Amino acid sequence: MSQTKKTPLKKLNSAETAVLAWFLIDAATHLFCELPFVIHSLTTTVNQATHWSAILWKEYAKADPRWGRFHDCTVALEVPTSILWGPLSLACAYGVYYKRPWRFYWQTILSLGELYGNWMTFGPEWLNQYMFGRTELDPQGNWVHKWIYLFFANIVWVIIPILLLVESTRTITAACDKAQAQHMEAYQLGRSSAFLIWLTLSTFFVIFVMFAILLPLGWLPAMVI
Repeated sequence: MSQTKKTPLKKLNSAETAVLAWFLIDAATHLFCELPFVIHSLTTTVNQATHWSAILWKEYAKADPRWGRFHDCTVALEVPTSILWGPLSLACAYGVYYKRPWRFYWQTILSLGELYGNWMTFGPEWLNQYMFGRTELDPQGNWVHKWIYLFFANIVWVIIPILLLVESTRTITAACDKAQAQHMEAYQLGRSSAFLIWLTLSTFFVIFVMFAILLPLGWLPAMVI
């Protein structure tokens, strides 16, 4: 009886191996570090927690006190970060290992999410410092807190996502160019989708004109309001 042999995968090159390692580290960070932070924050606070998984965040809170107490924006940001980005990182790792083309799309989503998360973590504090001259970052003025905890521990989630975005952009653009050259129009939106887009835009335009222009000018009839 003949046995069906599986086609062996091509060996990962150095870049793919590095990306695979990144996604595994990223998944571990989201699932085993940030998810416990969310749980502690929603049940008590990091500063009050006694479980060993809070030790990391108690130390990090010395550099950014928002992580030690319940800070609504920080916790709200970490909920989707831990719940969504963790599993998605594992999926991307799978895609890299088995050379699945869909991983370029999902790594784009993931990388944009990582960059947005970094901005929403530090952006508000930078704006507060610019506008009002105050910030919660590095309250003790410790170089370890500033450059190791705040800078180095977070810049990794900026540099690598940017590199992956560049890779995804090049790969997806090349694939789209090839599809257009071969007239593969089946992948484009159809008439029903185009109609839905125009309907949505038209509705938005009417509502915008009514409530952003006519209403402030007092030109809407009383019955509409």
